[in-house]
Formats: sequence, structure tokens, C-alpha cells
Amino acid sequence: MRSHVMRSTAPLTLLVLALCCSVPAWGQDKQYRFTLDFGHRWVFNQGGNQDLYRSQLDYGDGPKLFGADFFMAFPEGSNRWADRIELRMNNWGGEPYNTAQAVISKNGVYELRFNYLNAQYFNSIPNFANPFFEEGNFQSQHRSDISQRIFNLEFTLWPGRSLSPYFAYNRSIRQGPIRTTLRNDGDEFLIGEDAQSSSDAIRGGIRWKREKFSLMLEQGVRWYDDKSSFFASGFQEGNSTRPVLGEDLFLDGYSGQNDFEGTIPFSSGIITWEPLRQLAVRAKVSYSLADMDPAFSDLASGNFFQFPGLAIFYNQGGRQDLGQVKRPSLNGDFSAEWQPADWLLIQERFNIRRLDVSGSLATNLSFAGITSLLGPVEDPFNLSELADTFLANDLESQEIVATVFITPRFSIRGGHRFESKSLILEDPSSGTARTEFGWDRNSLILGGAFQFNSANRLSVDFELGRTDQPPIFRTDSVDFQRLRILGKLSPRPSLIISGNASLFDNRNDQPDIDYEFDSHGYGLQVLWAPFDRFSWTAEYERTELNSDLLVVIPQNLSRVPSTYVERGDYGSAYLSLGLYRNVQLDLGYSFWDTVGAFPQQFHRPMARLEVPLNQKLATYVQWNSYDYQERTTLFPQQYQAQMLVAGFRLTLGNGF
Repeated sequence: MRSHVMRSTAPLTLLVLALCCSVPAWGQDKQYRFTLDFGHRWVFNQGGNQDLYRSQLDYGDGPKLFGADFFMAFPEGSNRWADRIELRMNNWGGEPYNTAQAVISKNGVYELRFNYLNAQYFNSIPNFANPFFEEGNFQSQHRSDISQRIFNLEFTLWPGRSLSPYFAYNRSIRQGPIRTTLRNDGDEFLIGEDAQSSSDAIRGGIRWKREKFSLMLEQGVRWYDDKSSFFASGFQEGNSTRPVLGEDLFLDGYSGQNDFEGTIPFSSGIITWEPLRQLAVRAKVSYSLADMDPAFSDLASGNFFQFPGLAIFYNQGGRQDLGQVKRPSLNGDFSAEWQPADWLLIQERFNIRRLDVSGSLATNLSFAGITSLLGPVEDPFNLSELADTFLANDLESQEIVATVFITPRFSIRGGHRFESKSLILEDPSSGTARTEFGWDRNSLILGGAFQFNSANRLSVDFELGRTDQPPIFRTDSVDFQRLRILGKLSPRPSLIISGNASLFDNRNDQPDIDYEFDSHGYGLQVLWAPFDRFSWTAEYERTELNSDLLVVIPQNLSRVPSTYVERGDYGSAYLSLGLYRNVQLDLGYSFWDTVGAFPQQFHRPMARLEVPLNQKLATYVQWNSYDYQERTTLFPQQYQAQMLVAGFRLTLGNGF
């Protein structure tokens, strides 16, 4: 059973049904529509690793409310409070993702909008960072079962008018159990975490619209709070069985507490202006200043090793961290379109991203039960450390592209993009000198499009980027070329064929990196609908990915190549048939198959039959089968599941 999900849909279903049944009593002058989609899912023939199944699908059985939609409109002026009400719910009854929405409005006076989202995130991949996987232990050391709930309320005054103020409140709650590891010099130990975090935000602003000018200004503040706790009890040998300087490391108790608070005021503005018929400009700017106060404390008991610096074994250790971080961030996006003639369009865009992080951290370490390797050490021993850091990460880009319409159906384009990226690191507390990294890159942009007619077209886009400077990060895209081709062919109205091809190659040829990344792919999509009751769609895509990168082995600091190769095939086909008396039959199949460094297969056939019982009620049954397999190790992971859904769709209303 999922730990943070409400499984029963009965109260919600009864509420919506009661609302529906009371509609006719409201009178015939009101227009309304009500749809209800509900049923039951059975999951059977399950096999394989259930943690893997839950990490990818996580569909459960039982009664489900797949969708409910209620809409009512009052004649204008007949109700002093509202003239439009909308209620919507999707995927309730233990589903991993469900939503609810309500909108109440009065034309030209106000609009009140409420949104709710509940996402259940489960992740436990058996072979991810699991040192005992090849021994047959499929219990992942990194497991999450998190519930994320988001509430959003927005009130707009005078919607649709030239001046419209608004106010909004948002709350997000994240909680649930997590399994992770505690790192110690020479070993790692399994610990649990009780995740508890939340954020609250209020924001308000105005929207001002004129014929050729619009302005949006917004100001808000967000508060973030994290009170997660960590724990472990009982004896653990850890992940490494190798002694450290003749001694075995182990853990027999651990507790920790996170106490993180943050306040983030933010501002944003958007301006669009069309001073001339041939000219349009747009500017978007956002700024935030995060002020965060992280605090953490823990206490561990067992036998541990502390290195470098102290070079001691100890039986009990504790840590206390108190910090303060400020993180101003500025994002700007400015663009303009100028069409001085019918045959020429010039587009220019400028982007700026600035992020500064400055922080200070006070750390107190305490050790007891000490055995020192470098001479006498006071027992117990306390060590205090102070650290100040500064980081600045800036990215600027400017792009200008000109499109020439040679004929109404044929156009070519060309342009240039300049990008500048910089990173500054500084540690004033340690006296480390200011360190700066950066590179500038110029990219050539070419393209063209040909419109054979309204249903047939072809477009080609190409970019070539070059720089003589080394990358900041080892996997940065530095010297690259990108190609994308899109085409659409419709030899007859009932047949549409679409195709695409893409290429991306990147090279970082510095001797200590020697990074090469190639990604190629192409695809084909077909839609055929020769008559009203028959349609067939199919698509296929092939992708090829190759990556080579020099990595450093920590033990001897030698460089060795790390290679990743993958070829993937993806496809699907769906057939829709209209049978006797509007009975609808849908058949489908989808798959993916990858070979290379991480070979895997996935197959999903499906069938659905929907039968109208009358004009307001229809019943349906749907079958799905899921089959996933990995073929990477001596213990290939896989799961299978089949699902059967039987349900009803009810539609009521007048005036629609």
C-alpha cells in the first residue's frame, strides 16, 4: 500500500454526484455540463522486481476516479456573485499523480482560481550505487517514497480589462521516508531519513494592456523550511570489508537533524511593445535574493577513521554546522523583431544569466574514544573551523538572425550567436587567490524552409559553434555542430507522413579531457484516416549515442577513457475502429529496445473497447500489458504486469 496516498474516492465521487443531481433544480436558464469517468483497475500477473515497477509505473488496483468535470454558466447579470463555475478532478484513488482545479469568475469583475497537485515519487533502482548488487542483494541503498503536495490560489481583479491587479498564494509540502548512505573516510553506512520540508510563497502584481503595449509587474516572497532528520540503529559493518590500517570500521548508532530556513524575495517584469507595424520588442527581467540559514547537527557511535588532518580512530563523533548564504540571481531576456520589407525579417535576442553565491560556515567537530596515529591527542577533542566562499557564474548570449523570403514559399536564414560564460571561485577564509574560468564562443546559424503547399513542407536548421578556449566543466559543449531536418508530406488528405533527422556532435580536444559526444537520430510518423470510423497511426525512431571522456582514477591519479555507447529503437502503432452503433475499438503497441552500455527492452500492447449505452452513458474496458527487461549483469532486472480497467463515462448537460 502506498504510504502517503488517499485510496478511497467515495467521498469525492459522492460530492460531485450530489452536485450533479442538484443541477436540474437550479432552473433551465443556466447552462451546465457534467462528465464523470470512474471505474476499477485490476493489476495481475505481476512478476519481477516490484521496486523497479514502482519506480517506473506505480499503478495500483482498486476503484478509481479517472476524471470528473463540472461546468456551469449563468446568464450575464442574473447572479450577483458569479457567472461561471468550473470544477475538475483527475486520477483519484491511489494514483501516483492526481490533480484538482476550481475556477469561479464573474465577467470583468474577478476570477478566483485554485489548483491542487499530489505527486507520489517512489524511486528504488536495485543496481543504482548498490555495492552488493552482484552478490544478489537487490535492496537499493538509495530509496525514496516521497509525497509532494502543491496548493495554489490566485485571485485576479478586473480580468480582461486594461488594468488588472492579482494576488496569489502557493504552498508546497514534501515529506516521506528516504534510505541513503553516510560517508566516512574509508567506508559508507546505511542510514534512514525522514524528509520534512515545506515552502510558502505570496506574490502580487498588475497586468496593464494597451493596444500596442503591455506590462506585467510582480513582487513576491518565498519562505523555505527543511526539518529533515536522519537515524540509524544496530550494528553495521559498512560497505567496505577491508580493514583500515589494521582496524575494522563499523557503525552502531547515528542521529542527525537538518534545520534549514530560507527567505527568498523575488521580482519580475515583462514588457511587450509594438511602436511600429514592422517592429516589435519584448523584455523579461527577474531578480531574486535568497537569504538562507542552514544548520545541521549529528552524532555517530562505532569505530571510525578521520583523515586527512587528524589521522585518528574514534568511537564517537559529532558535528555542528551553522551557516549563512546569500544568493542573488538575475535573469534577463530581451528580443526584437523588425521586418523592414515583406521579403526580410530580422530577429535579435539577448540573454543574461547572473548567479552569485556568498556564504560563511562555522563547523564544530567533536571526537571521543580516540586512538591517534600521529602522536598524543586530547580525548575528547574539539575542532572548530570557519570557512567563507564566493562563487559567481555568469552567462551572456547575443543572437541575430535574418530570414529572407525569396518567394512566398521559399525562405533562407542566416545569423550569428555570441556566448560568453565565466565562473569565479574565491575562498577568503583560507587565503586562496581568486580563480577565474571562462570561454567565449561564436556560432554560425543557417537554415531554410520550403512550403510546397499548405500540407507539404521541408525545413533545415544548422549550427556550428567554435571556441579556442578550454571549457569550464569537463562536459561543456564547446566545439559543436548541430543539424535538424523536419519534413511533412501529405499526398492525399487522408494520409500524413512526417519525418525528422537530427545530429549533434561535440568535441573538447584538450589533452586532459579529450571529450567526444555524438548524438544522431531520425524518425518517421504516419497518420492514415481514409474514412470517419478508421484511423491508423505509427511512428518509429532510431537514436545513436557515443561518448568518450578521460576520467581520473583517485587511487593513482592516472587518466583512463570512459566510453558509453547506446543505440535505441523506439516505435508505436495504434488502430482505431468505429464499429456497429458507435462502438469504438482501439488497438495499440509500443516498444523500445536499446543495445550498448545499458541494454534494455520494453513492450506495451493495449486494447480498449467502448460501448455507448445511451446518449449520456458509455461503458468501456481496457487492457494493458507492461514488460520491462534489463540485460546488463548476471542479475538482469525486469518486471511484468497486466492491467484491466472497467469503467463508465457519464455525460449530462444542457446548452452544449
